[in-house]
Amino acid sequence: MPQAAKHAGFTLLEMLVVMALIALLAAVVVPSFSRWFDQSVRRSEAADALGQVRQLRDRSILMGLDFDLNPATAAQLLPDNRAAVVLPTGWKWQAADPASTVVATNNIAISERNIKARRRFYFHRNGTCEAGRLALLDAQGQRWALGMAAPRCDLTLKLAP
Repeated sequence: MPQAAKHAGFTLLEMLVVMALIALLAAVVVPSFSRWFDQSVRRSEAADALGQVRQLRDRSILMGLDFDLNPATAAQLLPDNRAAVVLPTGWKWQAADPASTVVATNNIAISERNIKARRRFYFHRNGTCEAGRLALLDAQGQRWALGMAAPRCDLTLKLAP
């Protein structure tokens, strides 16, 4: 009598072990991927806002306009019928932290009036700028520090601690 043919394949126990390992791996990877994706979206939105501020300098030159960018004037319509800066959905402007703008010269702190003056960006029609700081809050409430160096309007954007 011929011997019974062996059946090739996996046992139920082996399949259950593999499925448990896949589920465990998914439980670890999916949340990390979700956080990475959310952070990528926020970085992209931040880069978009930074690009609009950079374009504002060029727009002020083309229109022959001196412009004071601050949280109150950011949505203002310019002569080209476009808002100065349109932030991504859920983002908003915030005045920079006064503690971060205090500097001392010859051991004398700059006056509060001068500190307030630095909480904005001033674009001159000739293409130069005055140094300043602003802050953005993203849709998740994370603070982004936006700085501008004079006279060439060099912009920096980083996640605030």
